[in-house]
Amino acid sequence: MPAYQQLIDEEDSAPFNPSARWEAVDRLDPPLAFVAPTLSQRLAFEMARQLEKRGEFKLAAGVLSHALAEEALRVNRQINGKLDLMLDPDAPFHSKSIADMLSSQHTLLEALHSPAFAPPPHPATRSTCRALARCSACLSCRPTSQLPSPDKPLRELAERWRIEERQVQALWADFLRLSGGSLSLSKARAKASFLGDVSELMRQAVWDVAVLDPDAASSGFMDFEEFLIFRSFASAPCLEVQFRFLWALYDRDQSGHLTAEDLYHVWQIHKVSLGWDEEYTQGWVDHARRAVYTGRREPSNRGISPDELRKALMQRADLRPLFMAKEPNNLGGTKRGVV
Repeated sequence: MPAYQQLIDEEDSAPFNPSARWEAVDRLDPPLAFVAPTLSQRLAFEMARQLEKRGEFKLAAGVLSHALAEEALRVNRQINGKLDLMLDPDAPFHSKSIADMLSSQHTLLEALHSPAFAPPPHPATRSTCRALARCSACLSCRPTSQLPSPDKPLRELAERWRIEERQVQALWADFLRLSGGSLSLSKARAKASFLGDVSELMRQAVWDVAVLDPDAASSGFMDFEEFLIFRSFASAPCLEVQFRFLWALYDRDQSGHLTAEDLYHVWQIHKVSLGWDEEYTQGWVDHARRAVYTGRREPSNRGISPDELRKALMQRADLRPLFMAKEPNNLGGTKRGVV
């Protein structure tokens, strides 16, 4: 019996019970064969689950509708960005169709303002600090929300990144405030908040580093986990705490090793902020690789490992600014974090 029919039969055989329906989804064997949901979808699903359990069906439907509309917009932007207008004769037609669809989806999304959130307050003053420093600033405003916290996905993120749950909850509240209640943060809203007081080139460079999924970066959205990684990278008190987030920003394909291309991608920030040209940037990439590889001959089939980079950053003060790394906690003689 198909999984969806199993679920329908269970629902038809008993009076409607929202709590029982969600439990039925959880125990399907085999589970529903969906494409792996994005983090934003999982967050929306968890909030809708809790809302239906307490009888707030209209609000649950609003949460899911908003999430689905955002996902459709994101997917179509990705598709449009991959069309080859030069080589594919049908590409112009498809591009026009997708553009019309995107326009309709924008209108739909504007009409689906989340009822659970007040709009973010207009800032009274604008800071002049740089983008990375701004990310680490404490954001004290909190959204007025009717929604339950999606505790299960947030708890999983806390365990994955070894962060206290209260810190993840605080970042989640900040994310919702910055996104205006959406489950993904648009580039436009990011520019108006933590990327606001730098040049347009710097905004783009930081955005390209912070958004780890290249398709998502081109579509103009950041999910909560990417926000968590980047904010934690910027605000970590010491290298020992920062390193796991630093590695995630550099090892974008999760290969377990850093290549020259990985370093070059992140150091677009240096190119923009310090005025490096292509040759000068490549020179620093080569210098960093030689410095990390000191004491062994570089294998041809892999790059820098996590242990090699961690050791180099612990020992080489000259490499830390290059990698945007914090000072190790043992330099000051007090323990400020854990590995």
